[in-house]
Amino acid sequence: MSRLRSILLINGLNLFSLCIVSLVGDCLCFGRPLTIYTIQNMYLRSLTDNLTHGLVSVFATSFLFGWTQYSLLIIAFLSGCFIDIDHFIEIRSLSLNSVLHNQRQDRPFLHNSLLLLIITLIVYIFEYFLYQNQYSYYSIIFFLGWSTHHLRDAQRRGLTLLPLGETSPINNYLLIICFVLITIKLIHMLKSLTLHNLYLIQTFPENIYFIERLQSIWFENCINIHFLLSSIDKQSLKNIIIRHSTCDYIILKNFLDQLDTVRYLDLASLQIIKLSNQTNEQLYLSSKLKTCSLNSTILKFYSFLPHISLRSIELIDINVDILSMILNQFQSLKIMCL
Repeated sequence: MSRLRSILLINGLNLFSLCIVSLVGDCLCFGRPLTIYTIQNMYLRSLTDNLTHGLVSVFATSFLFGWTQYSLLIIAFLSGCFIDIDHFIEIRSLSLNSVLHNQRQDRPFLHNSLLLLIITLIVYIFEYFLYQNQYSYYSIIFFLGWSTHHLRDAQRRGLTLLPLGETSPINNYLLIICFVLITIKLIHMLKSLTLHNLYLIQTFPENIYFIERLQSIWFENCINIHFLLSSIDKQSLKNIIIRHSTCDYIILKNFLDQLDTVRYLDLASLQIIKLSNQTNEQLYLSSKLKTCSLNSTILKFYSFLPHISLRSIELIDINVDILSMILNQFQSLKIMCL
């Protein structure tokens, strides 16, 4: 319960910080909802407004993905800020002064919410089929960046949905942002399980902790993770990441043998424990696996049969003999990282 409370507290602080940053930006730039202090210098006001867009996008992204993946937060900041570049493109000038003094009545093309929504869907579909849902969070971050930007702007001018038209100004945009973020978070939580820094000492009873219809699991820095693997439903799993953790070989083998739908497998930093005479049993890759990351310890247990679907593989601490064997057996490989 204490861990659940800490998670809820962190998520609540993220949303609270998002609202505070956005409201402070609105007060400084436009004098609403409170007229405490408004920046008079139009150059500084424009920069502050754009910075607020970027920070709101960062807090929205951190609410979904946490604060540890700095590259995602940088992408989120840029996604929230870059929308205003269309002002410069429209007047064909890099001068901020020219942009501020030559604003058009109609909204520039990157402020068209319908256009960016279509682009986001295309990017998401492209990611889904190319990476099998492993990297689809980039399209989500792009969506968070431009949508929060548009919703902040919509309190003055509404949303632009050309060629369908425009909406009236939206005053309660923060409620919409928070509702969308919480909805995405709940959908993500129902399909994935992420656990970090756990020390397991006993098996989870299947009839109590059985976790159904998961599509992704991510375990990191977990000791004795095998105690949890048997309680997980394997029927829908597509992405498996187990990093810097320890696992019993036999339980791992039984777990992997039941994976029919997995597309992405990362065991590069997994440490095998409790090796015994039973470890002559070989591991087999799922027939639908597209991308995997393995270390030399895991590799010595794998049966290197021709694998039609595998397209990308990452090998850690590999020796030349095994490397040549892999190159001979995996004819469909397109990408190999050593």
